[in-house]
Amino acid sequence: NGDGNADITDDACGDLPNITMRKDFGSAVPNGNGTYTVTYTVAVSNNGGASGAYTLKDTPSFDNDVTINSGTYSGQAGGSMSTSGTTTLATNAAIAAGATHTYFITFNVSLNLAPGSPDGGDNTYTPCQVPGNGPGSSPNQGLYNRATVDTDNDGDTDITDDACGDLPNINMVKNFVGAVPVGNGTYNVTYNIVVSNPGTVAGTYGLKDTPLFDNDVTINSGSYSGQASGSMNISGTTTLATNAAIAAGASHMYTVTFNVSMNLTPGSPGGDNIYTPCAVPGNGPGSGPGQGLFNRAELDVNGDGNADITDDACGDLPNLTMRKDFVSATVKPDGTYDVTYNIFVTNTGGATGTYTLKDTHAFDDDVTVNGGSYNGGLICCGTFFNTFTGDPGTLTLISNTSLGAGLTDVFSITYNVSLNLAPGSTDGGDNVYTPCA
Repeated sequence: NGDGNADITDDACGDLPNITMRKDFGSAVPNGNGTYTVTYTVAVSNNGGASGAYTLKDTPSFDNDVTINSGTYSGQAGGSMSTSGTTTLATNAAIAAGATHTYFITFNVSLNLAPGSPDGGDNTYTPCQVPGNGPGSSPNQGLYNRATVDTDNDGDTDITDDACGDLPNINMVKNFVGAVPVGNGTYNVTYNIVVSNPGTVAGTYGLKDTPLFDNDVTINSGSYSGQASGSMNISGTTTLATNAAIAAGASHMYTVTFNVSMNLTPGSPGGDNIYTPCAVPGNGPGSGPGQGLFNRAELDVNGDGNADITDDACGDLPNLTMRKDFVSATVKPDGTYDVTYNIFVTNTGGATGTYTLKDTHAFDDDVTVNGGSYNGGLICCGTFFNTFTGDPGTLTLISNTSLGAGLTDVFSITYNVSLNLAPGSTDGGDNVYTPCA
C-alpha cells in the first residue's frame, strides 16, 4: 500500500552436503612367518543437509625397507590394494545427508633390514615421528599412509588425512669384552650382545650366536647369562632366544663366555698350527670366520627363521713360545769354561701377552757352577745385564713382562763352570762324565 512497510514476506532454504574424512591406524600384527598384517580405517561422513558425492584414494608411503606383499579393502566397497602406489577406493560415490561410509584397509607387509637385502631400502628403519592418527609424520616413516577425498568432482584433493603406525624396531649390537688367562693354559673369552627396541611398539625376536674361531683354538666349554642363561654349543650355533618378547623402549643384554685353549705346536691335531689374527680387532666390521676369536650373532626380528640383523666381533689371543739354544762352551786360561745359551721368547699370537722367564741348569754332577751372567734385549724396556757368583740354582731372568703380537725378546745366559773328574774330588759327583744323549 505504499507505506514503506512489508505486507507480505516469503523465503526459501536449501542445503549443501558437508563431506568429511578421517583416517585411523588400526594395528600391526605379526603373522609368525616374517610378515605383519597392518590395518587402517577410513570413515567418510556427510554431516551436511543434502546428498553429496566423493572420490576416495589411499596411498601407502611406508619406510623403504617395508615391502607390501598384498593388500585389500572392504566395508563400503571392496577390492585389492595397489602394492606400489595409489588405490582408488571410490569414484563419485553418492553419500546421503547424515550418512557415514567406512572402509577397512589391510596390507600384508615384510620388514627387511639385513645388509644387502634386495628390497631397495637403506636397511635403517625410520619410525613415525608422531605415531598414531595425529599430524606430524611424513612419507617414508614407519607405516605412514595417506587418504585423500575429492568432494566436488574436479579432480583435485579437497580433504587429506594421514595415519602412521610402527613395526617393532629391534636392533642388536655385539661387542668383544676380553680374553683373560685363567692360569691353566686356557682363556675365558667374553662377549656382550645387546638387543634393543627403541621403537614405540613391542615386538619379538630370535637370537643366535656362532663362534667361528681360528682353527687352532679349541672351545672347552661355554655359557651365556643375562636376559637368558644356558650352555653354549662348543661346535656350532647356539640359540639364545626364540620369539622372546621385548617391550617398546626396552633392552635385553646377553653375556656369552667361552673357555678356550690354543695349540700351535707342529703336528697338533685339528688346526693348521698357524694363528690368523683378526683383520680388524674389536667390534667393527672387517674380520671374518677363521680369524682369531671371530664370533657372529644373528637376530631374527620377524619370526621367519632368517637373520635380519647380523653383527660380529673379533678378539685375539697371545701365543707365547720359547726356544733355547746352546751356543758354545769356551775354555778359559784358568781351566774353567764359559758355557753360553740363547733364549728367544716370541709372541706368534694376535694380542699382547705377559710372561715370566726362568732358567734352571741340571749339569752332570761333576760340573760345578762358579758364577756367570745373563742379559736381555726386551721390546718393552730395552737391554739389561746382570751377574751372579756361585751356583744360583734357578734364575728368574724376567717377571711379568709384556710382549706384543709378532714380537720377540732375546736373552743370553752364560755359566762359568769347572769340571772335576779326579778320584776323591769334593764336588759331590761320581767322577764319571755323562755326555748329552
